[in-house]
Amino acid sequence: MARPKSFLPRLEITCAGKAHGCQHNKEKHRFAKGDRRLTVSEGRNPEHFCLDCARQFLQADIKRLQDLLAALGE
Repeated sequence: MARPKSFLPRLEITCAGKAHGCQHNKEKHRFAKGDRRLTVSEGRNPEHFCLDCARQFLQADIKRLQDLLAALGE
């Protein structure tokens, strides 16, 4: 039997190896070495987001997926 397909990119919580900025807001949201962050991997270049930005994006995506699921039931 085939593995179920996922529409989501690879998402994981990782630790920053060095200080750098959040992909969404580099000036205001900075990581220190060892800070936790959301890593989104699509293709060769992973993107890193601070936990505040990640929370907002994930909540919006969950809402959108719930709306799509509800539309399937109609």
